[in-house]
Amino acid sequence: MLTKEQIKHSKWYRQSGAGIPLIGGLVHMGVPRMHEYSGFRMPLVGLIIKTGDAFSFYNYLDYALVEKEADSILHKVDGDKNWFRGLYSQLSETAFTAEAVGRRMLEERVGSPEFKADYELFIRTAVKGWGSSLFLDILDPFEKKIFSFIFGDRADSLKPRDLTVLTMPDELSYVQRQQKDLLAIYKVAAKDGLKAVDRLVHEHAVKYHWLKNDFERVEYLGVEHYMVQLETMLADPGMIKDIETGLARFDEAQKEKAALLSKLGLGDAIKGKLDFFNWMASFRDERKRLAQITNYYMYGAGEKVATAMGLDMSWMQYALPMELLPLLCGDEKVKSAIQIRQDIGVLFHVNENDHQEIISGPSIREYYEALEQRVASSEIRGSSASLGKAIGPVRVILNQADFDKFMPGDVLVASMTRPEYVPIMKKAAAVITDEGGLTCHAAIVSRELGVPCIIGTQVATKILKDGDMVEVDANHSRIIKL
Repeated sequence: MLTKEQIKHSKWYRQSGAGIPLIGGLVHMGVPRMHEYSGFRMPLVGLIIKTGDAFSFYNYLDYALVEKEADSILHKVDGDKNWFRGLYSQLSETAFTAEAVGRRMLEERVGSPEFKADYELFIRTAVKGWGSSLFLDILDPFEKKIFSFIFGDRADSLKPRDLTVLTMPDELSYVQRQQKDLLAIYKVAAKDGLKAVDRLVHEHAVKYHWLKNDFERVEYLGVEHYMVQLETMLADPGMIKDIETGLARFDEAQKEKAALLSKLGLGDAIKGKLDFFNWMASFRDERKRLAQITNYYMYGAGEKVATAMGLDMSWMQYALPMELLPLLCGDEKVKSAIQIRQDIGVLFHVNENDHQEIISGPSIREYYEALEQRVASSEIRGSSASLGKAIGPVRVILNQADFDKFMPGDVLVASMTRPEYVPIMKKAAAVITDEGGLTCHAAIVSRELGVPCIIGTQVATKILKDGDMVEVDANHSRIIKL
């Protein structure tokens, strides 16, 4: 049983974001299965807690325990890189299976043997995907340890700009791949008309329908969505220029990296480790794809069950994934647990032996306050992920509902960024996040855009307020309130 004394005497690394129990619960089902699927463990306290009319999720990693796991990961990298290639293949396979089973599940009658069997298969598949990939989060707090592991004695002699260039991903992200694919369709439409691309747009929508999903809301991006995008591109050449500029910037970064590697003469051992960690960005990107796919079908399953039972989806979102089938069978204990959760939230505690306890009720708020006291700070410190300086007003963005308040030239302050944040990141003077590491989304996209970025502050969303004027000096990892 988690105690407040345990919280008080441990150091914690916090992750956070917006999310509902129905979707976020999938991740937490994967945590105690990590050792089974990946060989690593991640002791944590996870909270999905009511904040106003919405939910926020907070994952608190026990720093001392996960540092041991981080060392185990690095040791594994040294001895068996192919182990991680196997995990990546396992992750890709689960994304493919989850998509196929999810599509089938949403077409089946709720309560039928087929629906129940496919729902159980979908959950097992999603849990396997998360269990195979959550080890990536273990590395986030240990950027200096990773740099030392990669570069050895050369780490201290490398300039910040060198590190930024050398750690650029070697492959396009799936957001960039989607833009590249859509650009190819645009070129056909510009030559032969929109009717000539019907089949291509349909295939594109099937491939990328999940692109805007997160842990709070989902949206199916179908043929109509991408047709509207094409019509806009045909009417606005500026959009084409933006996409082509972004893709060209990626190519230029690869050339700059190759030239720097040649100049520095780092040696094969360092290059091998560097290539591996740059590839890990693709691993993390593939996990985002799994998340966005499974989030869509998890929410869809909840909607189907809610409709069949005459329940409101605003109530069903408080259910956990493992509760949907018992709910269908009329389990009153599950109904009571959801009702309690609706008022406050839910806590997941996974210890170093993979034992998980799930807590609902008023004590959750006390755990949350105790954990927040352990990560609280009056200073904002982080790691530079993309160099440069900028001054601008703060906009704290906690979820997609906040996007409309973001204006060009604002400083984006978020717990973390995800693919759906890219449109506002393009307008940002700078980016500051609470969490993140070498291969996080904010770091990669900020480098692609040439926007100053500081990650891993832990407290920026708590200390900075909308309208605060700040100077972001990512060359020296400084954030100064003006």
